[in-house]
Amino acid sequence: MKMQDIFDRLNEFAPVSTAMEYDNPGFLVGNPDDEVTGILAALDCTPDVIAEAVTRRANLIVTHHPVIFKPLSKIVAGTLDGDRVRALVSAGISVISMHTNLDRAAGGVNDCMADRLSLRNVRLLPGGEGMGRMGELPAPMETDAFLNHVKASLDVETVRVTRVEGRVLTVAVGGGSCADFLNAAHAAGCDAFVTAEVKHKQFIEAAHLGLLLVDATHYGTENVVVRPLADRLRAMYPGVSVAETVNPVRFF
Repeated sequence: MKMQDIFDRLNEFAPVSTAMEYDNPGFLVGNPDDEVTGILAALDCTPDVIAEAVTRRANLIVTHHPVIFKPLSKIVAGTLDGDRVRALVSAGISVISMHTNLDRAAGGVNDCMADRLSLRNVRLLPGGEGMGRMGELPAPMETDAFLNHVKASLDVETVRVTRVEGRVLTVAVGGGSCADFLNAAHAAGCDAFVTAEVKHKQFIEAAHLGLLLVDATHYGTENVVVRPLADRLRAMYPGVSVAETVNPVRFF
């Protein structure tokens, strides 16, 4: 199977045409005509992930975050972008990145978040630009119980929250930087909104609205898609592995 075949199948599932205008998903590094010898799925194409691909003899890395986001003015040793691109080209490794198109796709990042949180009746979040989802917990939870549920479900050490007491039933989710949709979550009648990259002002606004706003880290809210993505890739090609990664942000 060729690289282009994998990309075409992924593009059917999460069309690049549905990505946000500022985004840069797609076939970003390599030769679409190369034969696939192995695939490594990961959230990010880090130097460690590239080294793991070399060890596993995988010549295709499929990521959520684009390995190249903005146009590069130079590719030189000693810079993150330069070292990554040089290592990929040297090893003959291609990279396909599915970003906001994977956020929006049915079965993508946000559906995976909703599934991890055991939400039912999952649907698009009105006003969430196709990114957010909302649904109901199997039963109402008190605030502390819900926050522990989020940490366990998303495998995160800690969360940042507005301290809003009460029972949680209807929950909105938005993987990564979706805190701008907090008003949409409130307007939709959600008791809580789980996302990441929340700004100080947004916590204040959520507290004013009485919305339990939960920042469960960028990694925690998006890494949930990697294993389901690997499963989808295995339906196309048998030699698929999941990268051994951890949250690059540590907590002390």
